[in-house]
Amino acid sequence: MVDSEDEIFALLSHEFGHVYLNHYASNDVKTAGESAAALTTLAWSYANKRASATE
Repeated sequence: MVDSEDEIFALLSHEFGHVYLNHYASNDVKTAGESAAALTTLAWSYANKRASATE
């Protein structure tokens, strides 16, 4: 769970580093897809949390 925009930025930067360094090339497509789905779910949850806080 992330508590701030700085933490979500750090997490996304870390994951981008994996993509940039081509770490996912050694995984099969299923594993890479699951990782992308998990990251998308995390980002979506964070965005909804932020939207709820402003209402």
